[in-house]
Amino acid sequence: LRVRRPFRRAAGAAMKWGQRMRDMVHQPWTDSYIDYKRLKQALKAHCQDSSMSRPTEGATNAALEAGREPQEAKAQGPFVDALEEELIKVAAFHESVALGLRAR
Repeated sequence: LRVRRPFRRAAGAAMKWGQRMRDMVHQPWTDSYIDYKRLKQALKAHCQDSSMSRPTEGATNAALEAGREPQEAKAQGPFVDALEEELIKVAAFHESVALGLRAR
């Protein structure tokens, strides 16, 4: 299955998402953007961890009934934690900009 990329450079070569984001960044706000590279690395690390096996639906239900966290929730931990941190960072920046605009 081949996914078509809708964004192309003038020369016709496909541009990768990360490069496109770096090209479009507003320099004064650089530290306030979502760090896609960090998220990509966290996701790759999770996918490469061969010790993680996908739990069955029965195992997940049994864990929930016993009051334990299902294995799949534990497996998502590092990526989900990184994602939440990035979203909190962006939300805080957005709120600070909004407050500044309201104060004008």
